[in-house]
Parts: sequence; structure tokens; C-alpha cells
Amino acid sequence: MPKNDKRMERTRKKLSEACIDLMLEFGYEGISVRGLARRADVSSSTFYRHYQDKDDVLTRVSLDFMQSFKDALAPAKSPRDEATLLFRYARENPKVILLYASLPPSSRAHQQTRQALADMVRERYRPRESSKVDPVIAINHICVAYTEVVMWYLNNLDRYSPEDIAEICGDLVVRAAVDVAFEPREEWLERFN
Repeated sequence: MPKNDKRMERTRKKLSEACIDLMLEFGYEGISVRGLARRADVSSSTFYRHYQDKDDVLTRVSLDFMQSFKDALAPAKSPRDEATLLFRYARENPKVILLYASLPPSSRAHQQTRQALADMVRERYRPRESSKVDPVIAINHICVAYTEVVMWYLNNLDRYSPEDIAEICGDLVVRAAVDVAFEPREEWLERFN
């Protein structure tokens, strides 16, 4: 990697970390480009060489989060193992999970992350033909319910292991949705054979 690319990557990383920290401290409305630049120890002009505005940084953080999240789930050997890896990821990366939960629903970053989560559900399940439940409602239910259980888990880490909370979440969220609205896609289940 050329020297300039390394420096650019280092600057982007500093800005991303500053964005996460400031969002968790002050919320979306409480951060500004000037504040981001100051926290990352770069000039405002350096900020604008990399990003258009704070939403642009949040979108980058969101994309990076989703990629690292998908990478963390990749080694799963079963659907239950995948859920366990999800909760381990949350335990090891609480800042990005809390960041997602604190994003305004109207922000690009929130919408993009929510869409990526919905796409992950669609990759795993297909609508049950006999169901009267609109698949969009069921997908939304799974995304919201998982997010809420993950948030609860981050506030109660000492109560359950990742394996135990994955089993609970599977029973409460996935099994209910599968019983009513979905069935697993064969190609997803085949991954684990």
C-alpha cells in the first residue's frame, strides 16, 4: 500500500472512531464536522477531503460495521452457531451496536444498516406461501426484535452467555417468525452441511 493510501486510511479510521465516540457522547444532533475534525485531531479541510458531511462518515462507519458483522458470522456451522456469533460480536463491539441503536431512523446510515439487516434475513428465509403475514412486516419484526434483544444483552452481560442468549432469542424471535411467516432457504441451510 502506498504511503499516501496508508495515511488516508489512518485519517479515515481516526474520523470514524471520533464519530462513534461523539455520537455515543452527544447523540446525532450534538456532533458537527468541526467537532469530528477536532476529536480526530485533523483540520476541517482534511475532513472534507474524505467526507462530505457527518452523515457521510456515519454511512462509512455503518458499511464497515456491516462488513465486519458479516465476517464475524461467516465461520458459523449452524443457524444457532450463527446466532451465538452475533451475540459474541455484540459483546466484543458494543460501541458500534450502540451507535446503530442511537442513529436517527431518518439518517442514511440507519436506513442503510437496516436495509442490510433486512437483506440478511431475506437471504436466510423465504416467505411461507400459506402465511397471511406480509413478509415486510415479518422481516421488520425480526430486525427490531433482534436489535432490542442485543441492546438488552449489552446491558446485562453477566446474566447470559452468548450461547444462552442466542437460544433464547432463537426461541422468542426466529421460531415465532418462522412458524408464522417464513421457512428457511435450503441454500442457507446447505451452508452448514
